[in-house]
Amino acid sequence: MNTFIDALSGLFNWILMTSLMSSILVVLLFVVKFLLKGKLTARWQYALWFVCIARLIMPWTPETSFSMYNFFSFTNQQSQVSILHIGQSDTVIQGIQTPEQPTLITGQGTELLEESGRDTSKLPWGYAALLAVWVVGVLAFAAYLFWMNRKFNLKMKKNRIAAPDHISSILEQCKRTLRVKRNIPIWIQNEVEGPTLHGFLRPQLLLPDPDPFSVNEIRHILLHELVHYKRKDICINWLMTGLLILHWFNPLLWYAYKRLREDQELSCDEIAISQLPADEVKEYGNTIIKLIERTTQTLKTPAVTNFSSDRSQLKRRIMMIKLFKKSSSKWSLPGLVVLVFLAVLALTNAKELPQNKTIDSNSNGNTKTNITDTITPISHSAAKKERYTQLQAAFETEKAKLAAMPSQTQEEIEKTAAQEQKVKEIAGEVGLLAKEVDPDYPRQELESKIAGANAVLGDSSKLLLSYKKSNSPQYEVFLKLSEYKKERLAKIENEYQKKTKTIPELLEEIEELLLMKAIPQ
Repeated sequence: MNTFIDALSGLFNWILMTSLMSSILVVLLFVVKFLLKGKLTARWQYALWFVCIARLIMPWTPETSFSMYNFFSFTNQQSQVSILHIGQSDTVIQGIQTPEQPTLITGQGTELLEESGRDTSKLPWGYAALLAVWVVGVLAFAAYLFWMNRKFNLKMKKNRIAAPDHISSILEQCKRTLRVKRNIPIWIQNEVEGPTLHGFLRPQLLLPDPDPFSVNEIRHILLHELVHYKRKDICINWLMTGLLILHWFNPLLWYAYKRLREDQELSCDEIAISQLPADEVKEYGNTIIKLIERTTQTLKTPAVTNFSSDRSQLKRRIMMIKLFKKSSSKWSLPGLVVLVFLAVLALTNAKELPQNKTIDSNSNGNTKTNITDTITPISHSAAKKERYTQLQAAFETEKAKLAAMPSQTQEEIEKTAAQEQKVKEIAGEVGLLAKEVDPDYPRQELESKIAGANAVLGDSSKLLLSYKKSNSPQYEVFLKLSEYKKERLAKIENEYQKKTKTIPELLEEIEELLLMKAIPQ
């Protein structure tokens, strides 16, 4: 059960972050479309929405310094910090010094533990409530969508008749014009108010009573719907609807989908009229007006596309047709540049800044690298710092309680185990925040490793003595290795005190020293 809740909670967290990042992208898209109004063709206006769709579905994106999310601190990734367990009750955290002993980061005698996870059955009530509301919303929207499409499918199968031969003949001409080879059934269905391309796996065309329309008007309608088919717009609508079910709580994404459908219709108009003679373009606009006048309600299900759309979009469509030029319907370099620019900005994540090096001047006026290098997080929010301070205090309090607890009876042993788990949980959260909010973290890490190395080398003297008493042939080899390690460690400590090397360099040296099995040649 906990595994399922963990997975569900992880999905919810990803949805929240993705929704927020996509909302920022939607705002940017609106700004770009406004600034480039009249400069981008309808086809490119529609193509820009695919950047938003990609942002919503990509589970991972590379981190770059030129991502637009570098300007927003909430997108930063927290660094993962390990917790070490020594003995039975001493929980030690990187960068946190306990009164009993120094923090040991690596070396012999330590056992690396996985980060202790929280009991997912005891999620904070506020978070658990939000998670439950989200799940209920997803299920409700999914059920409604299933019911609505099921109802529409059953309705469309009733009282439909095959289209007359002359309409089927026009359809075949339009298919040849657009190089569509698939057989697409066409039906007369008076239940639909406007021409509709329906069906995800088995697409079919539905037309209302064709009598009021001329041959040219029917050709305009069929060209438009076949463009929808050729571009797989129904697939895009289904995909976006599925994403909206997951992001049902975000009104900005619902509005973005509305604008996407509008741009979808305009780009279809643009491609359709590019296949018409110049003197017939105006007639295409009249066809749109005629259809909208006959339409009282537009279908908004993802399984269909509609030629007539709605009245609010009429002005945009007519203006596009009025200003249409054959060359404008083709893919263009400016549109491609804008698309790539947005993709680079929005389909990458914020990059954590590397360690900064500071330079000090000594008394002789020469400069040298100061080993007080610190990790500079992207954000040092007051809330995180306050939380970090509170957790440090809680860790010390709970650890003191643990040390004072008796462990004689079975009940006392169980209480002690529960308290130890509590201390580990607090330690885990402190460890996660330490690297991000503590500017002195690298120094503490180095000092901890030096202390750990000294402790390990001190313990090795006992082993050395046992070798000597037993006249072991390994005594001489081990003695030389031990003396070499102590000499190297003393050199590292001296370089640390004199600040002749950076912290990363010293950390690398001490790690090599602790892993050393033989004296290097």
